[in-house]
Amino acid sequence: MESSALARRQALLGLILVVPVPSIGAWAGLVAAPGPVGQTICALSQVWILLVPALWARLVERQPHRANLSTSGWSVGVVTGVAAAAAIVLFYVFVARHAFDLSAMGPTVAEAGIDSRVKYVAVALYWTFVNALIEEYVWRWFVATRLEVLTPRWVAIVLSAVFFSVHHYVALGAYVAPSAAWVGTFGVFVAAVLWSWLYLRYRSLLSPYVSHVIADAAIFAVGWFVIFG
Repeated sequence: MESSALARRQALLGLILVVPVPSIGAWAGLVAAPGPVGQTICALSQVWILLVPALWARLVERQPHRANLSTSGWSVGVVTGVAAAAAIVLFYVFVARHAFDLSAMGPTVAEAGIDSRVKYVAVALYWTFVNALIEEYVWRWFVATRLEVLTPRWVAIVLSAVFFSVHHYVALGAYVAPSAAWVGTFGVFVAAVLWSWLYLRYRSLLSPYVSHVIADAAIFAVGWFVIFG
C-alpha cells in the first residue's frame, strides 16, 4: 500500500514537472517574446522535456529508461495514420479553405524564417520525423503512463490528449485566426486520443509514431499548398 502511494506521488510530481513546460515554451517563443529571449526559452523547454522524463524514470522511479520500439501494433499505426491523413486532406479541400481565411499564413511563416521552399521542406522533415518521435516519447511514454498510475486508463488517455493539445493551441494561435486554431486543436486532441490509446494498447512507441508521422506528412503537404500555392 505504501509503495502504491509512493508511485502515485512520484507520478504526480513527474507530471507537474513536464506537462506545463511545452506550453510555457510555445507561449514565450511565439506570443510573449517572439525574439531571441523567447526562442531561447522555447529551446530550453525542449531540452527540459527530453531530459526530465529520462532522468525521472531512472533516478526517482528507479526504472530502466526504456521506451519500447517493438513492432507490436505497427500495422494499426499505418492504418490509423492513413485514415488521419485522408481526413486532414478532405477537411482542407472541402471545409478549411472555404471556411477560414488562411491567407495570413504565408507572411506569418515567412516572419518565422521559413521563407523558401527549401526551408519549408527542412522544417517539415524535422517536425514529421524527429519532433513526432519526441512528442510520442514525452506525451505517450511518459505522460500517458504516469496518468495511468493515477487514473483509469480511459481517463489517462483523455487527459494526456488534453494536455498535449494545450501547447498546440498556443502555437496554432500564433499563425491562424482563433476559430481556425480551435478547429485545429480539436483535430490534435482527436489524434492524441488515438495515439495514447495505441501506446497504452501495444506498449510500443512505434505504433503511435508511425500514425503520427503519416498524419504530420499530410499536414505539411496541405501547408505547402496553403503557403506556396
